[in-house]
Amino acid sequence: MGASAGTGWLCSRIVARRSSARRRRLAQRTRALQRDAQTSLQRTEPDDDERELPGRVHRDVHEYDPADAARLATTVVDLMAVVLGAHMDADRKTPVKDRRRALLQRAQFFIQQRLHDPALTPAAVAAAHHVSTRALHAAFQDAQLTIGSWIRARRLERCRRDLSDPGLATRPVHAIGAKWAFPSAAHFCRAFETAYGITPNAYRRSMLELVTESAPVSAVAVSPRGRRG
Repeated sequence: MGASAGTGWLCSRIVARRSSARRRRLAQRTRALQRDAQTSLQRTEPDDDERELPGRVHRDVHEYDPADAARLATTVVDLMAVVLGAHMDADRKTPVKDRRRALLQRAQFFIQQRLHDPALTPAAVAAAHHVSTRALHAAFQDAQLTIGSWIRARRLERCRRDLSDPGLATRPVHAIGAKWAFPSAAHFCRAFETAYGITPNAYRRSMLELVTESAPVSAVAVSPRGRRG
């Protein structure tokens, strides 16, 4: 192994270890937030802890790199939307359109937690929220969305995130697809390229090259339905 290759390998291993530690810390914080949300859903109205949640996360934001901080912020926003939406939906005086919006937020949060499950279907989501499949479709249609396409897009985002993670560099591309409910490697590759304009293998190589060069790794190197900038 040449000096240049050896240095690149060492850098990638250091980055991978740091990335793994950040992932564990982020996962722990996310699970704690999810537990808080589940507790909140059992109350009749938001309490002081829920109102202070964004502030608590803001105080801890320095512990994370920009990408992880943005991911955590998205989680907080989703959780707050779910909690407030549940309280809104519980009030039968709330207009139908607002109750549909609350259902959409709860359904999206439910889906986000189960993207790895191949059995995640509109019927399963509707049953979990004690509504008809028709009512669930209507909630998504109000936002100009379809359930199937929204689930597929979120799964592809998770795949893209894992492909850009140096800590998962040795995991086969097809295994990452299977983890997020794309059991067919060919189907996964087609769906990924259709969404991002680049194959999963090419995307991973471009991300790992950035790591080796000690450049920041960002999953926004490509945009949906576009080529790398």
